[in-house]
This record gives sequence, structure tokens and C-alpha cells, in this order.
Amino acid sequence: MSGPRSDDVQGLSLEQRITRIEDVRAIEQVKMLYTEGTDFGYDLDGIASCFTEDGRWVAEGFADCHGREAIKEFFAGLKQVVTMALHYTTNPRIDLDPGGETAAARFHLWCACTMLRPDGSGEKDAVTMIGTYSDRFAKVDGTWLISELNADVRHVSEWTQGWALDPWRI
Repeated sequence: MSGPRSDDVQGLSLEQRITRIEDVRAIEQVKMLYTEGTDFGYDLDGIASCFTEDGRWVAEGFADCHGREAIKEFFAGLKQVVTMALHYTTNPRIDLDPGGETAAARFHLWCACTMLRPDGSGEKDAVTMIGTYSDRFAKVDGTWLISELNADVRHVSEWTQGWALDPWRI
């Protein structure tokens, strides 16, 4: 990492600095609400509520969804294939834009899941996913929401094989 960060607080008042800390924490919380919504059964309304009305969910090779309803429809279908998921979202780097109304964020992803086998047998496997998120957030009526979620999934591997032997299971 090099250069100054966009969330540099030099020259800001104590109140402005506290507001920025609260904003960063609120962004972390909406990301955690999103991942909790996708874990153990898919709370479709909960997932959608984490996004702006015109929010976008995109992961190359999976889907590119625009708007809350499209996001809900995608996850309704996904839960038929990925029957259980537990997301570990770590290493947050949140850069608030100078006006404090939008932000960019990066997170690391590790996800343990149960997936139907791609052979159509109906059998399930333990699978691990590894990737990163590059997201945009917007403050809407004082509440931080995801305006665009970009998942870069690097590996989808059977638990017993790991990413070295089986980097792209699906």
C-alpha cells in the first residue's frame, strides 16, 4: 500500500473524525448484515435490504443483478444449489469519499458451503470459496447501503481437494 488514503483525517475537527469512524463502522455492519443474510438459509428480504433500490450485485461467472428484486431472485435460485454457506469477510479497507456520502471498500472472502454436485446426481459436497469484494456504498437518508457489490471469486474447491488440486469445481 502506498500514498495517502482518502480517509485521511488531517485537518478535520473531532466531531468530523468521530462521524467518519461511525460511518466506517456502519459500512462494516451493513456488510456483515449482508453476509449473515446469505448464511444458513438465505434471508432474501434481509439480503435485499442491504442494497440501495438500484443496487447492483455482480460476480463474473455467477450473475450481474440490478435492483433489489433481481438480487432476491438470484439468491432464491442460488439457495437451490448452494444449500448452506458461512461467509468469513475479513480485512476491511474502507475509503470514505470526501463528502462522506459514498465510500469504496475492499474485503477478503472465505466461504465454507454445501453445494449440489454439478453432475446432477443430487449429492452434496463440502466446498470452499476464496475471493475478494470490491464494493461501493452510499448513505441514503442517513443509512449506509451497498450500491454495488463486486465479488471476485478466485477459487471454488471441494473441501477434500482444496484450491491447489481443484481450483474451479463448478
